[in-house]
Amino acid sequence: MINDAETTVRAYARSEWPRSRVLSTEEFDRDQQKYDLILCANVLPVIPNCRVRAAVLRRLCAALNEDGTCLFVCQYRNSYFKEMEHFDGAVQYLDGWAVLRKNGKSTYYGLLPNKLVDRLLRRSGFELVRSWVAGQSAYVLCRASRN
Repeated sequence: MINDAETTVRAYARSEWPRSRVLSTEEFDRDQQKYDLILCANVLPVIPNCRVRAAVLRRLCAALNEDGTCLFVCQYRNSYFKEMEHFDGAVQYLDGWAVLRKNGKSTYYGLLPNKLVDRLLRRSGFELVRSWVAGQSAYVLCRASRN
């Protein structure tokens, strides 16, 4: 739901930002374009593997053009996560919780504060431009390192 309307990310982006592109991981891996701006919203918190996160970050960094920037948005606080300690099937893992559902499927969601996101980005070739917090989300604007 966006603005009280049921939609998809692709459909919303197409109507609101006609020059934007929304790509799946597979589409992005095949993509050869360089970008002025990449928005990575709540992607890192759902990757439960440090090596995969690092690979995703390096790929994003490489996809920026010379003056391009990347905005990362990561939830870092959520009152619902306090309840996870008592949730049947929830296991604390990495920087969040892995949950084995009754249907046999599992889910993962981490909470990434700015300092952790900053450190991950620097290790992956980014240079920080600005980092801030608003509400329950951490925001980091960065570009490919120039050194």
